Amino acid sequence: MINAFKEGTKQAYNTIGTPKEGTIFTLMKKCSEVEDKDNFQNLFLCFKETCEEWLKKTPELLPVLKEAGVIDSGGAGYNRIIEGMISAL
Repeated sequence: MINAFKEGTKQAYNTIGTPKEGTIFTLMKKCSEVEDKDNFQNLFLCFKETCEEWLKKTPELLPVLKEAGVIDSGGAGYNRIIEGMISAL
């Protein structure tokens, strides 16, 4: 599963000329860097923890978000997808 996340992240980065850090791309990359877990439930819980941690940091990585006082909406959506996967598991 981690390899799928890594490949998905690689493809997403290759699709965009110069993706900005502090967006959904950062969350995808950080999730793909988590260590393997003993089962899907624990893996996705780790993905969620990583998403939430980095989502809070998005305003520090992208000045326009900090100026507006918001987190990245794409990253927030990505986090919701992870939550949905956990719910399904």
